[in-house]
Amino acid sequence: MIAGVFNSMLEPVIPLKLFDTNGHVFVTDAIVDTGFTGHLFLPPDVIQALKLPWITREQLIVTGGHVHFFEVFRAQVYWDGIVVDVDVLEADGMPLIGTQLLAGYSFEMETRIGGPVSITKL
Repeated sequence: MIAGVFNSMLEPVIPLKLFDTNGHVFVTDAIVDTGFTGHLFLPPDVIQALKLPWITREQLIVTGGHVHFFEVFRAQVYWDGIVVDVDVLEADGMPLIGTQLLAGYSFEMETRIGGPVSITKL
């Protein structure tokens, strides 16, 4: 199980462990965003610090129906006890976890500041 908490902005946040290209662990908080259907959004400074390999450029339709292009990188994430390869889209802001990373898991939360967030394998 992966455990987190609702922050003061009423966002469900969990700790996220990523690996750089040398296998060193980088830990950050990430918001769980069920409106994002990809794996993970990371800001440019984190992508650069981890030296993630570039994969491609991808076009997505975002909120409001606007089309945006995103650089896509490959990362390894420690997810519920295993290392998983994921696609990472580059975008400013706090890291976001999308529904592709949640696939095969139950996502439960108590929507209040300090409320528990849990992600459990189905």
